Amino acid sequence: MAFMTQDVYINMELIFLVTLRMVGFFVSAPFFSGQYVNNYIKVGLSFVLANVVVATGLIKSVSYSNGIFGYFVLGIKEVAMGLFLGYIATIVLNIIVMVGEMIDFQIGFTMASVMDPLSGEQMPITGNLYHFVIISIMLITNMHHELIKTIIYSYNIVGLGGFNLTQAVFDIHMEILTDVFITAIKLASPIIGIMLIINAGLGVLVRTLPQMNMFVVGLPIKIYVSLYVMILITPAMIMNFSYIFDKINVGLIKILKGMIP
Repeated sequence: MAFMTQDVYINMELIFLVTLRMVGFFVSAPFFSGQYVNNYIKVGLSFVLANVVVATGLIKSVSYSNGIFGYFVLGIKEVAMGLFLGYIATIVLNIIVMVGEMIDFQIGFTMASVMDPLSGEQMPITGNLYHFVIISIMLITNMHHELIKTIIYSYNIVGLGGFNLTQAVFDIHMEILTDVFITAIKLASPIIGIMLIINAGLGVLVRTLPQMNMFVVGLPIKIYVSLYVMILITPAMIMNFSYIFDKINVGLIKILKGMIP
């Protein structure tokens, strides 16, 4: 009976620590963060997944020193691990929001922004549209399941208390940020290129007709042309969403492997 009590105590220690990593991830990961998922569901799902992880033997034991203080430090590291992994997934998915910001800057919509009712954040108009589309596709393609699989798989690479911000992690983080920026420019380049041509044409027109109000004439032209081009390139952009989803998983695995000393 004493052995059974000890086993239950050890399992509860493990389950609590695993739950902390899961909660940290769901608080900061795309789709699961914000108001998409109720906080009670996040905690409940984290607890259920923690039981699955412990029951399948991915985590069999945990060691720490200094008693309750050491366990507390271990818990903080697990929360930090989950938050960091969720942050990495979010910045990759925010490629599409950055594309919207670039497009809005070219059109002239930067003066206006809308509140995303789901995330509770201010977003550019086009960025909000693309964000809604990519979240919808994420649900349709079960990409949120892949995120759950990745956080569970993380225990195969980095065990409890293994959160370690090595130089490799910083290098991979900068690589991901650079890749996000370059990808956003590539996706927004059709609009940017066409707007440069329109601006050049309007500049020539103003030189020819100085009395013309370029703002009154140019803004509607930019809006109409940009909307038309957006309609044309949206199918191709949606095809690139799978590339973005793949980059999330690849980025998370790279970060996890980079934490290994």
